[in-house]
This record gives sequence, structure tokens and C-alpha cells, in this order.
Amino acid sequence: TPSSSISRWKWLALTLVFLFLTYDELFSVHERITAPLRAAFHTSGLLYYAWVLVYVPVVALLALLFLPTWRRFEVPVRSRLACAAGVFLAGAVGFEMLGGAYEEAFGTRTDLAYGLLVAAEESLEMTGLIILTQGLLIVLQHATGSTLVQIAGERSCDDRGNDIRTAIGASEGRPGLIHDDAVLNHAFRDRALEGHATGRRVAL
Repeated sequence: TPSSSISRWKWLALTLVFLFLTYDELFSVHERITAPLRAAFHTSGLLYYAWVLVYVPVVALLALLFLPTWRRFEVPVRSRLACAAGVFLAGAVGFEMLGGAYEEAFGTRTDLAYGLLVAAEESLEMTGLIILTQGLLIVLQHATGSTLVQIAGERSCDDRGNDIRTAIGASEGRPGLIHDDAVLNHAFRDRALEGHATGRRVAL
């Protein structure tokens, strides 16, 4: 599979990249370096948020580094990863640059127009991450042969609209809602295997 041909260090490097992005989001690293970079390089307009001078070249370098790996994936995975990157960068870089130009031109970050730019930026970033997650789940499925993702809340329903915790309780001879995670996990696995064996999709 494509995932087996990817060296461990590349997966580790990718993990470190996302850990840094998480750290950056939590502690606003790119925002902290903007003022010093702007003062040093006298940027304005679309480069008013001068952090792009550092981050964009790094992103381009990482893209070149992982390009051979990306090409080894099957088309469904490649298309999702490319789409995820494009959508995420459109928000994180494209709309961020537009927001910087707007702030410089109008001197505000509190009006409706700037708020809409931020909303578009954040929406694109989240959408890109969702697409990326789907692509990585496909990679995981190819690597392991099957993938079970369990997302169950108090009101999770089965494919007939019945409360899944009540349905599992009935099947296990325990009427009412089931809150025992061990029982739920066991039942989820059994239902997933049953759906795989019969060729039907089990919606949990």
C-alpha cells in the first residue's frame, strides 16, 4: 500500500508539522513575529501581515519534500489531500493576506467587513482540515484493511433512527440506556463486523 512505502521519518516530520501548527494556533506565534518582520522588511498591502514571508516558503519547501510521497497515493487520496491543502491555504494564507490589506487600508479589525474576512478564513481552514481527515482515514483503511470510527453521544442513533444505546441495551438483554463503555465498544465492533460481512453499510 502507499502508506507502507512512506518512510517512518516522513510520517514523523508530518506529525511534528501539525504539532507546531497546533502550538502556533494556541500561542499566536505567527502573529507575534508579524510586527518585527514588517518593521524589518517594510511590508504593506497583501504583505501587511508579514509572517507570510516566513511561512509561505516553508510550506512550499514541505510541499516539494512530500511531493514524491503524494504521487504514490491512489487518486482518491491524492485528490483529497490536494483539495485539503488548497482549501486550507486559501483561508490560512489567502484570506489572511486580504485581512491584512484591509486592516492597513481602513485601520480597523472590528467592523463587519473584517469580521466576514475572518469568518471566511476560519471556515476554509476548518473545511480543509475535515477534508484532510477524510483523506488520512482512507490511507488508514488501505493500510489496515478496514477502519472503524466510533462517534457516539447520548443521542446517537442507528440506521433506523433508534437510540443506539437503547438498541444495544435491548440486544444485550439490558433494557434502557447503556452507559458502560466496554459494553458499547464491544457491541459497536460486532455491528461493524456484521455490516462488513453482509456488504451493507452500518450507520452508528
